Amino acid sequence: MKHISWTVLFCLFTVSLIAQDERPELVTDRPDQTESSVVVPRKSLQIETGISLTNDEAEGAESRTISLASTLLRYGLFENAELRVGVNYDLLRVSQAIGDTSLQGFTPVDIGTKVYISEEDGFLPELALIASLTMPYGSEEFRSKYMAPTLLLVASHTISDNLGFGYNIGAWWDGENPQAQGKYSAALGWVPGDKLGMFAEIFGTFNSNSGAHAVDAGITYLLAPNFQLDLSAGLALNSDADDVFISAGFSWRIPN
Repeated sequence: MKHISWTVLFCLFTVSLIAQDERPELVTDRPDQTESSVVVPRKSLQIETGISLTNDEAEGAESRTISLASTLLRYGLFENAELRVGVNYDLLRVSQAIGDTSLQGFTPVDIGTKVYISEEDGFLPELALIASLTMPYGSEEFRSKYMAPTLLLVASHTISDNLGFGYNIGAWWDGENPQAQGKYSAALGWVPGDKLGMFAEIFGTFNSNSGAHAVDAGITYLLAPNFQLDLSAGLALNSDADDVFISAGFSWRIPN
């Protein structure tokens, strides 16, 4: 069965490469934290997945999280709207003077949509809206108490043929407390050639009492018009953010 499954996957990948010239440009929502203002083409499935390692030290404890198959599935429902489903499988290890604790399991599933609002027009950015709910399901170790909504306004500007600027602003809930937190990001992207892309950004969350702020940068490589590899890394700007992370993955759009 394993050999049959891999054969089917290879055939599907080959067919998608043959059909790639008929589809629009591949635009992804990874590896940066800033979501794009573009929706996937109608009836196309886009798989964006990867692994990441996050490390943080605070109050005498060191925590290390490995996210395996951190995956976002995006399906084009209409010309201006997509369905989004996100899920992670995390390995968490916390080291303290009294001993180590290890947890693993699926994090709560995130279900939502991105709706395209308007094209860029002069100084007015291209706009989209993302709305999602993090469901209180998943492994018991990572399960939240309540459904947790997120609402993001997504904007992007074209600076030149190979330079762009995007930003997100909105609110999110953590599933544990009724208070909303602000969420923001801003990214500068540069495409020096047909296949290579680079970005740098600042992102974070905030409320009336505190905030977690960080920066990251990364590269993407378009292996095929519908298949992209990525690598990124980030650092904390203050003590409330995770100290450091590194991520690698790929995005693959399967045409209808």
